[in-house]
Amino acid sequence: MGFDIQKFKAADIGRAEAELAVPELAEWFDEGEDAVFRLRSLTASELYRAADAVSSYEAKSAFLHRLAKGTAKEKAEAAAQILGIGDSESSEYVRRIVYLQHGCESPELDEETIKRIAKYYPATFIAVAMKIEALSNQGGASKKKPKSSGSGKKSKPA
Repeated sequence: MGFDIQKFKAADIGRAEAELAVPELAEWFDEGEDAVFRLRSLTASELYRAADAVSSYEAKSAFLHRLAKGTAKEKAEAAAQILGIGDSESSEYVRRIVYLQHGCESPELDEETIKRIAKYYPATFIAVAMKIEALSNQGGASKKKPKSSGSGKKSKPA
């Protein structure tokens, strides 16, 4: 049996989604609201954006190191600020920032907030990014309603 392209095209497929409790951030949620991030899988395009962000960061970093050779340290620091990079950023850190930018539906997090979470709550930052990656690895989720879990037998009229 081959791959049914028409059936695939007609299927109602959504992204894999999950909630992740972040009790360590509870004080920054509204009173009575659960400290939960609503996450979703990333599309291939978003995964490639993360990869591109890493490549771009690495190119900027290499440029900065070349600039620093034989020039004033202040020039290199100014270039780093203009390029938006620092010496201590790893490529995986950059990738995970993009994961949170695209994969955290609620709350919507900007880059500055993500970096602040990463700085003060690194385990939470890593856990959220890993959950988004796991959801992305799952693939799409069918939006079909599950079939009844009954025995399938209909009762006879009396």
